[in-house]
Amino acid sequence: MIFEHPSGPLSTLYWLANNHIWFWLASVGIFSLLVGSFLNVVIYRLPIILDPVKKKAAGTPFNLSKPASHCPKCKNKIKPWQNIPLFSWLVLGGKCFNCKLPIPWRYPLVELSTGAGSVIIAWLCGFTWLAVIGIMGYWLLLVALLIIYDTKSLE
Repeated sequence: MIFEHPSGPLSTLYWLANNHIWFWLASVGIFSLLVGSFLNVVIYRLPIILDPVKKKAAGTPFNLSKPASHCPKCKNKIKPWQNIPLFSWLVLGGKCFNCKLPIPWRYPLVELSTGAGSVIIAWLCGFTWLAVIGIMGYWLLLVALLIIYDTKSLE
């Protein structure tokens, strides 16, 4: 593998990832689900942030961290336990905890595709820098494609 062997507490994690593919894939999968949740925010908010008219209409502050995650229908703030990638959507039955209206399928699908695609790349490339670069490239491609789909624009 390409990674240099670290010393100290990271050496055990390095050994596990390097010698047990299941540990590497599980780590990538869990981390990628979390990233997928953030990518949903980026996909929705980045086009608004980049458009001065839409950003002004959205109110201030409006960026990738503010306002806090909320139901698109009732505007109720989503609590941390309601925002666990895939798990919370399944536990809540795909509905908002507050208003009980359906949460769009897109949110768990982006999380699932981020996790699954990242695990496939990690499996194909192994515990290497190529896997890290490939996964990050996949995330960027996914964001770009969905923003283009949403805005119907290649500008």
